[in-house]
Amino acid sequence: MNLKSILTPALLLAAAAAGAQSTTHFGYVADNPSLEDLSSQGTNKNLWLECAVGFDPATVPYFASLKGAKITGVRCYLRCDYKQKAQGRTTINLYAGELSDTPLLTKTTNFLEGWNEVLFDEPYEITDPELPIFVGYRVFELMGPQSLPLVSYSPSGVTGSYYANPGRTGWVDNSDRGSLLVQAIVELPEGSDPMAAPGAVAQISGAPRIVAPEAPFAANLYVHNFSSSPIESFTLTTTNPDRTYDFTPAEPIAPFGSTLIPTEIYTSDEEGTDVKITACVSAINGSEVTPAATTQTTLYVSKDNFLRVPLIEEYTSQKCVNCPFMAYYLEKARENVGLPHIFVAHHSGYAYDSFTQQVDKELEYLFFGEPSNPQATYDRTILPGKKSIMNGAYVAEWEPYAELITEAYNLPAFATINVSHTTADDGQISVSVNGRVAQGDVSADGLVYLSTYVVEDKISRDGYPQIGVDANVDPTAPGDLAATYRHNGVIRRNLSTVELGDKLDFDADGNFAVTYEPFAADAKWDPDNTHVVAFIHRINKEVPADNYVLNAADSPTLSGKNSAIPSVEAGPEALRWIVDANGRLTVTTAIHSARLFTTAGRELPLSARLTPGIYILRAILPSGAVRSERILVR
Repeated sequence: MNLKSILTPALLLAAAAAGAQSTTHFGYVADNPSLEDLSSQGTNKNLWLECAVGFDPATVPYFASLKGAKITGVRCYLRCDYKQKAQGRTTINLYAGELSDTPLLTKTTNFLEGWNEVLFDEPYEITDPELPIFVGYRVFELMGPQSLPLVSYSPSGVTGSYYANPGRTGWVDNSDRGSLLVQAIVELPEGSDPMAAPGAVAQISGAPRIVAPEAPFAANLYVHNFSSSPIESFTLTTTNPDRTYDFTPAEPIAPFGSTLIPTEIYTSDEEGTDVKITACVSAINGSEVTPAATTQTTLYVSKDNFLRVPLIEEYTSQKCVNCPFMAYYLEKARENVGLPHIFVAHHSGYAYDSFTQQVDKELEYLFFGEPSNPQATYDRTILPGKKSIMNGAYVAEWEPYAELITEAYNLPAFATINVSHTTADDGQISVSVNGRVAQGDVSADGLVYLSTYVVEDKISRDGYPQIGVDANVDPTAPGDLAATYRHNGVIRRNLSTVELGDKLDFDADGNFAVTYEPFAADAKWDPDNTHVVAFIHRINKEVPADNYVLNAADSPTLSGKNSAIPSVEAGPEALRWIVDANGRLTVTTAIHSARLFTTAGRELPLSARLTPGIYILRAILPSGAVRSERILVR
């Protein structure tokens, strides 16, 4: 990502005399936020891409004070040049009331890398202070150097402030991706300064992945000054829990400026994966104010510390020409990623074959559209930055698959699960599964399910030919595809009494134990490569995001040898962490705070991209215990 800063000063011109006008930038970030906190976003496709910042008095009451002011243009940041004016593809736009297909004001222009200030031919006067206003820009995104044109500031994310319309398919709220670097250029009424009234927005950011209930956690507080007066002190008020915090920044927050303040925030006694804390600035410079805006931060709060073992599910078929291509690079990723995970193949979607089970057919609802192969799911979760549970084939590289496995591994686990089997003298196999489900919103309605499969790996193509390997071979296929291709993750038996999974019964503490009816192994199964996979999950055929896997576990093979991954449960005082393929460190333990050092004692930001070497991670757990770990980055 190449982000170039063009340091243009704010156009805030203080009225030196009566009758003078002043112009300012109104948005959710300061004029020149730190480049280290910026991220690029887009679709990485050739299509129209429009974005907008929303100023809705219903969520940002301070905007209502701008009655009589005029929006004269848009100030926006782009990560590279977009000189498409001749084709009418680059424009600034203003919408009033709601986002629709036709903007109220538009201006065709060329954009340069960095900050751009573009004026409309005629200004828009704010006459109705209750009417939402949206300002933004449109470009034609091109794959390659001009991909990912949008830039946002990561520590901030005001609800209802950041919208995107990719490919003219409809507007979506991307407020969870930060604050878009787009500002309205506002001309204030002559002889008045309605923005002199104090007002600010505060956002809790940088919280640990998992936090403990009724305990403080280390975080950053992002504060943006909406007003033309400096802020020397302020009071933050939160709900869930109801608390107030008084702050005096080391330096006053400049007019229309922002700051990040390291602090501690308390959690409530509520546990769950979707616990929300709201925050607002309720007093400024010693005087109470009407909150200019209220923000919401979502936390995963739990006294449990489970380690996730991701479940990767491939949707394939012996009749699918392109499936071996995806399987080859997915297998390479599994070999290289070095993280615990479980793999299952569903022979459905495009076509059925000799491996297809009824559960494979019924799981096609996860496509939420026209099924196609090859596809893969990672814990049946819509991963960050994705819009679907299903993830299709990539280019001829294994790294993109490894990144998705790492993303799934870094998700919080909501249960612990153990699976085992015994074989009686008569050859009958008994399978038992036990564990515990975390308390909170994932299990509050009781709609969690247990699925258990007998799975076989490394099945030869003898008797089970594969299109794309044995016939219709793509000339660009890897040279060793035929020699290495095997059918992996094949479901040989579904032990669940209901195809999609049995509703799981657990006690008040979340504990459960299930033993299945004994069965005999089929003579065709290779006991050295056949094992039992069990996972806890939710089922919702109407809401894609409510189908995720809480956690999964694997057993040794039927012959007694170790299979893919045994079940794992983290102890309450363990310190768990992962470094992803980009060298980014994520602590997956519930912690209060953490610090990262080189072996020479130099402290690094937790967000730093780590190069190969040894580092020291020191963390304070919610109990107050201190843990240190050596981290080896290869």
